[in-house]
Amino acid sequence: MILNGTSGIAVGMASNMPPHNLKEVISGIVAQIDNPKISLEELMTLVPGPDFPTGGKIIGREGIHDAYETGRGKITMRGTTALERGKGGKSLIVITEIPYQVNKANLAAKIESLSEEKIEGILDVRDESDREGMRLVVECHKDTNPQIVLQQLCKYTQIARDIWSYQFSDRPQRNTDGHGTQGDYCSLYQASSVYDPPSDRVRLNES
Repeated sequence: MILNGTSGIAVGMASNMPPHNLKEVISGIVAQIDNPKISLEELMTLVPGPDFPTGGKIIGREGIHDAYETGRGKITMRGTTALERGKGGKSLIVITEIPYQVNKANLAAKIESLSEEKIEGILDVRDESDREGMRLVVECHKDTNPQIVLQQLCKYTQIARDIWSYQFSDRPQRNTDGHGTQGDYCSLYQASSVYDPPSDRVRLNES
């Protein structure tokens, strides 16, 4: 759950956790085993936050800390963008990374729709992505301020979005007392370190 992330709803509780980096998760679990009383601050030096496969930027760390400390938090992400100069003095907004679980084709279609209805100054939207990476280009009219267009895109599209408002439903703990719980990140790691080793020992003994 910690590594790949999970999202689900059960009777009376829900769980929605983002993915994390493999090396960082292993380091966190090892540290939890070595020191069961490890503090959240110490754990977060090893696991500073989620690791999203599509890139993008996490805006601020307050949401991450809230989620790790209380089991509930909200993480705001924004795609990676750059301003370039196009032909004829036109400005280009180039999107090279998008927030987690945002579909590129849907995003491009939304931008095209907004250019006709709400956002002025957009001349064209085209996908120039290749094997080198993603490149979604928003071409603006020559007399348009691209910074203003970008701000409007962040407001009206999923280039910027709150992607996680979640609680940690401690599934390993449910196997010991019959109840799911909302727990902080340290308790989640502790439950993982207690729950998994017996299964590992069984597999090793059978091999």
